[in-house]
Amino acid sequence: MDNLSTLFQERGLARVSQNLQCVALPSIRLKAQRSDDAVIPCGATKFGGGPDLAAGQEWPERQGKPLPFLAQLDLAALIPYDMHHVLPRTGRLSFFFDVDAYYDGDGEPRSSTWKVCYDTTPLSLVTRHAIPTTVSKRRRYDACTITPSFEWTLPGYEPYSPTRLQRLNISHDLPPDEEKAYYTLQNDLAGLGNSPYHIAIHRCLGNPDELQHDPFPDLGGTPSDWVLLLQMDSDGEPETQWADTGRLYFWCQKSDLAAGDLSQVQMILDC
Repeated sequence: MDNLSTLFQERGLARVSQNLQCVALPSIRLKAQRSDDAVIPCGATKFGGGPDLAAGQEWPERQGKPLPFLAQLDLAALIPYDMHHVLPRTGRLSFFFDVDAYYDGDGEPRSSTWKVCYDTTPLSLVTRHAIPTTVSKRRRYDACTITPSFEWTLPGYEPYSPTRLQRLNISHDLPPDEEKAYYTLQNDLAGLGNSPYHIAIHRCLGNPDELQHDPFPDLGGTPSDWVLLLQMDSDGEPETQWADTGRLYFWCQKSDLAAGDLSQVQMILDC
């Protein structure tokens, strides 16, 4: 935390340094690079291509149709980057989602359109599965290798967010100079700088990089109750496009993750 304290002071946030140190969260940044699926080791962290499933494990479906495969995380390989020891130490997380069926006729999300699987089957009993032919071509995302790295994250702070003060651990809104300094630091931590172009931000754990909406009123409880399992961005490497250059956020309650129960994972699309 010493480096965070110094950083906040250098960036004009000394007054709220103690507050921000309590809510800054370590994250695992995930950089995707397109690859031949055949050369990616079985069980490795990856985006797209085919998932690595245990013998007899059923491909998740919705109304009899297979859900498109998004990503898998090799949890053992992420241990060095999980500074707060939040994730299980072994196994794999596999993410599936059908963006085409996400909204119902009233514009509300359908929870049946996503699924996260936690599997601890030994790799000797795991094989790569081909994408079912019934999955549309545009939802067969390109295989990508993933390079993880450690990254600090700060909570979102938007003027109209109902949880903005709680998330920053402050009692009053930031004055304009500190607000500007905060936004600049957020961008710099994520490596965005002043780029006018979309830069994909994929991550596991940490605070989400929100585009428009505060997710926590929809999730319920308090922000500290939830773990960001995966933030998956629109990205040209795996050829993902979530609505209008949006992002996906998969959330799990801390208590459920500790118990290895991912049946109640929530997903939010923000664009």
